[in-house]
Amino acid sequence: MKKIIAYLLLLTAVGVSLISCNEKTDSTEQNHMNSDTIIRRIKEDKTYQPLTMEGLFGDKYVYAKWLNHGTGKVKPIATSRVDMHYKFYIMKLNGDTFADILAQENYSSETPARFSIARGTDALIPGMRIALIHMVEGDEVEVVIPWYLGYGADPTNRAIPPYSTLKYIVRLDKIIPEDAE
Repeated sequence: MKKIIAYLLLLTAVGVSLISCNEKTDSTEQNHMNSDTIIRRIKEDKTYQPLTMEGLFGDKYVYAKWLNHGTGKVKPIATSRVDMHYKFYIMKLNGDTFADILAQENYSSETPARFSIARGTDALIPGMRIALIHMVEGDEVEVVIPWYLGYGADPTNRAIPPYSTLKYIVRLDKIIPEDAE
């Protein structure tokens, strides 16, 4: 009788672990499907402009909507450093509408954040690189970034779920001259 109970407990434990593993997979798959739906809807919205970086990302695009046009004349290049203010959201679907979850921001700070577009340890994700090389100083842009140009499908990144579509509101404050410290 004890063997039967032990065997039943073992089967129950295995079954529970398989169900919880399956729920994790289902959640990741659902996030992937939702992300694809979000990008499809953004592509259909003609207020967004597709942007890419020729030769580097092929036919992969971010989608940008200009909120304010700056007065700058020069666009940053891949090796530029920039000062910017931003709000960073993880986009979710809530029925037929988007539910943006604020993940990080520095708009409330007087001091802009400084980043290297594509070099060093403070390099930006590919989607932000694409957006910034299309901006001039003073531009404020809403950028929607598909998961494959953001943080990808890696389930080990606990802060950003796999297959997350990202949205940034970015104001390019300044392009730092190459010879500046």
